[in-house]
Amino acid sequence: MNKKVIIFIVILAAVVFGIYVYAKKAAAPHSNTVEHIIGSDDSVPKQENAPEAVIETSPQQAVTQEPQKTEVVGQFSAGEELASPDVQVLSVNFSGSEFTPFTVDIHAGDWVFFKNNSNADFWPASAPHPSHTNYPEFDAKKAYGPGKTFKFQFMKKGTFSYHNHENPSVQGTIVVK
Repeated sequence: MNKKVIIFIVILAAVVFGIYVYAKKAAAPHSNTVEHIIGSDDSVPKQENAPEAVIETSPQQAVTQEPQKTEVVGQFSAGEELASPDVQVLSVNFSGSEFTPFTVDIHAGDWVFFKNNSNADFWPASAPHPSHTNYPEFDAKKAYGPGKTFKFQFMKKGTFSYHNHENPSVQGTIVVK
């Protein structure tokens, strides 16, 4: 075989191997990114002066948690997908008859994922029912079916009661420090 052909094949193999290694490294999940925590979703807002935001995910992207405790499902650093330093993502489960945990303590800028673990639709919204005037931006504005997750980033400080608009007797409280 010709020396030039052998050199060409060696160089080509090295380039292909380099591309393979780079692609594999780029595809590896990063432990503090939104994609790693909740799955890749282009609807997750990038944080440049982002106001409250509402996004929906499929059941495959939903965050799960054991009942009766708050779960911190992610924490982000400055420059990450959610740019505020130390933003946390917490989960609240809806069982059909209650929100668990009933009270969630968070900081301004944190996200709360409201996961529907029931067989019925739910519609998280701020109190009072039906006007939702306690925190008007905190309103799913529609019902979410079983397995769906409503996400909301709380930017205002205060104590905010909320309810299931589909069944207003099911309530909870978010305390934003």
